[in-house]
Amino acid sequence: METKATKKEKIVNKKRIWEIDFLRGLAIFLMLFDHLAYDFLSFNSFFVNASQINNPFVNQLIKIATDFELSSAREVLHLIFSALFFVLCGISSYFSHNNFKRALQILGCCLILDGATYILYFVSDKSIDVRMIFNVLFSLGIGVLLVAILSYLPCHRKLYLFLGAVILCFAFSYDSFHPVWYNEFDFSMTLDIFLGKKAFGSDCFSLIHVGYVFIGAYLGETLYSRKESLVPSFDGKWNRFFLFIGKHTMPIYLLHQVVFALVVGILGLCLGYRLF
Repeated sequence: METKATKKEKIVNKKRIWEIDFLRGLAIFLMLFDHLAYDFLSFNSFFVNASQINNPFVNQLIKIATDFELSSAREVLHLIFSALFFVLCGISSYFSHNNFKRALQILGCCLILDGATYILYFVSDKSIDVRMIFNVLFSLGIGVLLVAILSYLPCHRKLYLFLGAVILCFAFSYDSFHPVWYNEFDFSMTLDIFLGKKAFGSDCFSLIHVGYVFIGAYLGETLYSRKESLVPSFDGKWNRFFLFIGKHTMPIYLLHQVVFALVVGILGLCLGYRLF
């Protein structure tokens, strides 16, 4: 029979760290903004009669999206929200009861997402090409899996910091965050993709980003050894929007492009564009 103290302890253990959910939600929100801008940049590719319509409103949307996607601000934002997301994934690994299971779930979602993009590519007779290999979930899953394996070593926390620092120093030294993108994938490219020198598809992350996961794992054990919020007094109703996103990152990531495609498609249809 559970005592009141035991029940209270379980409740405390289940309490989430609000700032982690908040920052994760912020990172995902920035990603959503970036992907929506890219979809509007590619607006004309959705419709077969785009060249026959000169809609001022659509043209302005495309211009705004293009300016953003080609700006240095977008490049900085992309580096920030991707790095933040990987670091937070590493921090969260400290709170996970089973990182092996968590890693397999992430990698399983990665395979489903990659497979779905290839199915769409062939079903559409290659007219819709959003194929992905080694998307962000691949790097996240590998990172969590390695953290789970290394956690059994007595000096694992220092090893997280060392490996993270070495990997990121290598990445910045060889500019591995700016790979050369290719339109087709060849297995001979695999090693270069892992090292961040080449990339393929609509979403591609290298194993270089695993360095951020290691840094996050180190920060998780160092800063959250008591598994309590570092800034509990700042929690409140003001952060609920980002907290909701941060608590539901996986379904949002898997489904957001479907929703965005529907938004773009419905908008185009209402303005006289045709899908077929």
